[in-house]
Amino acid sequence: MPPEGILEGIRVLTLEQVHALPWGTAFLADFGAQVIRVESVDHMQDRRSGPFPEDSPGEEWWNEGGNLAYFGVRNKESLCLEVVHPRGKEIFLKLVEKCDVVTDNFRPGTMRRLGFDHDSLVQINPRIITLSGTAYGHTGPWRAAGSRARTVDAACGLSYLTGYEGGGSIRASSNYMDHSAGNNVAYAILLALYHRQKTGKGMRIDLSMQETGVSAIGPAILEAQRNVARPRLGCGHIWKAPHNVFPCRGEDRWIAIAVSSDDEWRGLRKAME
Repeated sequence: MPPEGILEGIRVLTLEQVHALPWGTAFLADFGAQVIRVESVDHMQDRRSGPFPEDSPGEEWWNEGGNLAYFGVRNKESLCLEVVHPRGKEIFLKLVEKCDVVTDNFRPGTMRRLGFDHDSLVQINPRIITLSGTAYGHTGPWRAAGSRARTVDAACGLSYLTGYEGGGSIRASSNYMDHSAGNNVAYAILLALYHRQKTGKGMRIDLSMQETGVSAIGPAILEAQRNVARPRLGCGHIWKAPHNVFPCRGEDRWIAIAVSSDDEWRGLRKAME
């Protein structure tokens, strides 16, 4: 944990897995918060993912995966605690008393069944801030559905916009929605802490990955509402040109060019003279 930071003295307790929420809480740790990651020996799937040194998990594989080390546990403290057991639940609630923020990315209803929902925790710590990061939020027809980043890509409309003209959709990129939602986790908690500093009140945050994706494609949604069909552009851009990946002389050789202004266009022309 950094020796100093804007969140020095803030303590975050997080029940997290996979990518989106761990990515967001890692930023809080980078900013100086004490982030305690609660883990279970019964659910070690995150720690099974590599890459491992020399592509081979060692005897302590749970502490060797490079992906988790960077995206999941960077600057955090790890606590093995079985919160489904009475003693584990008791310890978790004791920690809540001394925390500023509690986060989770379970499906809706899980925290309530554990007795860790916002209404329960606020009885223990009236100033607590809670954030629940889910695929589709805690309300609406899809609230009970689990998901990964690539399915949220499709559900928010992002996949509809990707791909080449005349072809099918192509996944936006590796874990695009995980990173976008994780960024919003950090933003939301920073704003909630600022709000609490001004008012003395905590809050509950319901963060949806799908809503994060929808907010990123506002112009395309407005066009669809006016029955304007936006074509798939591949690596092109709707108002920047030239903006694409172009073939070069030789076998399988390419160049990516992105021009965003007249000055850049003049610079490109000069470079090609």
